[in-house]
Amino acid sequence: MIWAIVSRTPLSSNGLGRRVLNAGIGVRFPVAVLKSMKEFLRDIANRILLGSSLILNIGLFLFFWFFIKQGNIPIVLHYNVNWGVDILGEVKSIFILPVAGMFIFLLNGFLAANLWGKNKTLSYFFTVITLLVQFFLVVSGIALYIINR
Repeated sequence: MIWAIVSRTPLSSNGLGRRVLNAGIGVRFPVAVLKSMKEFLRDIANRILLGSSLILNIGLFLFFWFFIKQGNIPIVLHYNVNWGVDILGEVKSIFILPVAGMFIFLLNGFLAANLWGKNKTLSYFFTVITLLVQFFLVVSGIALYIINR
C-alpha cells in the first residue's frame, strides 16, 4: 500500500482501475493529476509567472490595506472618462479587486496545472494571462487610489 506524504492517507482504487488519493471530505485526486502538478511546478517559467502573479495580488491587497483610508466616507469604486464617477461604495468594497484576482489566479493555476501533461502551450497561455490580469488589477488599483486621494 502506498501512502501519501502530505495527508497521510492511503492510495486506493476507484473501481475503474486507476489509483486515487483520498483527500478527505469526499475529494479524490487521481495520482496522475498530482504528478502532473509536480511536473508543472518544476518548470521555472511556471514558477516565475505564478510567483509574480501571487506577489502582485498580495501587493495589491497590502496596498489597499495600508494606503486607502478606512472610514465611513464613501469612496469612488469606478470612474468613467465620459461621465465621471459611476459607482461609490464602502471602503471594504475596494477589496473586491484582490479577491477577484486571487480567484482568477487559483482558477487559471488549476487549469494550467491540469493541462500541463496534455498541452503545454495552452498551460503557458493560462499562466501568462494570469500575470497580465494581475498587472491590470494593480494598475486599476493605483488609479482608484489616485482618484480617492
